[in-house]
Amino acid sequence: MDDDLGPVMYMNKENGEYAIYRPYSEKTAELIDLKVKTYLEQAYQRALVILRERKDDITLMSEVLFKKEYLTKDEFEKLMLDPTYATTLLDEFEVHQIKQNTEKKKKEKKAKRKLKALGNK
Repeated sequence: MDDDLGPVMYMNKENGEYAIYRPYSEKTAELIDLKVKTYLEQAYQRALVILRERKDDITLMSEVLFKKEYLTKDEFEKLMLDPTYATTLLDEFEVHQIKQNTEKKKKEKKAKRKLKALGNK
């Protein structure tokens, strides 16, 4: 667990559930609180370092989510392993959008021709 606290479990398991109890002194409770605070601060600082180191990757991934609005499980896993995959996803999405827009325009033109033909009758 910790060098100062030792390998001690500070919880009591009763009836299959964990129940908090205090078989230790106030001094030990203060030490536990201090250690928890230290661990949390270390984890927070480490998270900040990771976020700073991966800022470009995170930004690229956020662009994918902003444009695409969702990711499949496979896409997410690929992005986690290789953030540059975001560029591929964005390219594929843009091609898909272009195809959809082209198809939509074709349908609109076809509908206009039908309306025009009906109007001429």
